[in-house]
Amino acid sequence: MADRHVALYTTKQLLKKVRGLQGLATHLSVDVKVLKTTFAEYNRAAEAGLDEFNRTVFPEGHWPVEHDEEFYVGQVVPVIHYTMGGIAIDTDGRALADTNGSAIPGLYAIGEASGGVHGDNRLAGNSLLECTVFGHHVGLSLPIHAPTPAPEVPKSSSESQAKEQSQSTDATVRRITVEELRRHNSRETGNWVVLYGQVYDLTEYIEEHPGGVEAITDVGGMDGTEKFQAVHNRELLDSMGFEPLGELIE
Repeated sequence: MADRHVALYTTKQLLKKVRGLQGLATHLSVDVKVLKTTFAEYNRAAEAGLDEFNRTVFPEGHWPVEHDEEFYVGQVVPVIHYTMGGIAIDTDGRALADTNGSAIPGLYAIGEASGGVHGDNRLAGNSLLECTVFGHHVGLSLPIHAPTPAPEVPKSSSESQAKEQSQSTDATVRRITVEELRRHNSRETGNWVVLYGQVYDLTEYIEEHPGGVEAITDVGGMDGTEKFQAVHNRELLDSMGFEPLGELIE
């Protein structure tokens, strides 16, 4: 799985591949003797199962580090992943004016702007509680008034015919056979994937996919719905803005 991410980050120039300790030393502008000493100490610690920092986990296959290996180098910097917010809310998502629990009329806070939902910290993935649960709850409770529809203006027969013809054209959907789908299973022929019965051309998205190119190329010319659903949902597909080429017919 790491190979897919390394390939993506290298393509985006977030990582650079260098050859051997000498190439790594040149890239980092350090003495190669320092690297040799560092990696020798790491190899000894991995073999013993304990280093000077009391680390005891050394994944198999990641040691010993050889001097002629290929290394991928990148700079790691801190970024904001999630904020705990700060606006206190009640169980209906209403923003509170004070510690007595008085709600500010007409003001709601959800998502990372809201505070107090998780306590002092949150478990990974639990931010969905804020954006989904409270967003849905507040959306149902808001008093939304539908605008009064404008009166319908009678159209001439020619306008009606033009509208019907336009609707008929919009309703025309390309129908793609299994045989045609199977012919588009590579970057050269186009990487078509079926999701929820619709055929999508994901050729241009292959290198951009955060999960690696294989996640898309492995299902090229096939139905990838099951693999997609393992880590995504249909709402995400709709929000990404992909337009289907057509629908699959058996």
